[in-house]
Order: sequence, then C-alpha cells, then structure tokens
Amino acid sequence: MEDAIRILQVMTGKGLSPDVPSYSTIITGFCWHQELESAFRMKLEMMDKGVSLDAVTYSSLIQVVCQQRRLGESCDLFQEMLSMGMPPDEFTYTTLINAYCVEGDLNKSPHLNDEMIQK
Repeated sequence: MEDAIRILQVMTGKGLSPDVPSYSTIITGFCWHQELESAFRMKLEMMDKGVSLDAVTYSSLIQVVCQQRRLGESCDLFQEMLSMGMPPDEFTYTTLINAYCVEGDLNKSPHLNDEMIQK
C-alpha cells in the first residue's frame, strides 16, 4: 500500500490529477487489508479534490464496514451512494443482506432482496 500511496503522491507532485480508478484501487486495497481508517481518509481526499466515488469504491467500503459489524455505518454509505445517483449492484445488495442476517435483522433483508430483484 505504501508504494501505491507514493505513486499517487508522485502523480500529484507532477501536476497530474488522479482519477476515479486511481483512488478506487487504493481505497479497495486499504479495504482488503482491513485498513478502514486509511480507506476513509482516502475517500475524503478523493471527495475534497472533486473526484466522485464509483460503485466499486462504495461496495468495497460497505463490505469492509459490514465485516466489522458496523451496520449503521454501512447503511449510511449505502444511502450516500444512492443520494449520489450511484445504482448499487448485486454485490452491494448481497453484502448488506448478509450483514442484516448476521445481525439477526430478518425484517430488513427481504426488503433489500426485493429491491435488488426489481432493479
């Protein structure tokens, strides 16, 4: 991850603007390594620079937050994703459905499943 951050710093140092795939790749890497704080810092940097998150980035963040059993935070990310006009994919839905089931909230998971099927 340090090399990826260094490359990003070199890019910006040379006046280049990292794009969505650049940031998304790094955020996803942080998520894979369970470095959630670093992932969210990178998300804020991305947004501060006017770069919009994509579905892959949101899904990666939602997945790692769900794995840490922080369902409220994952729901906030899901709502943020929707408010940005980003349609969730099957991966996002199944991640949330699984998280609700793990938490024992069997009322919400069928609604998400129905919503996923309708889309």
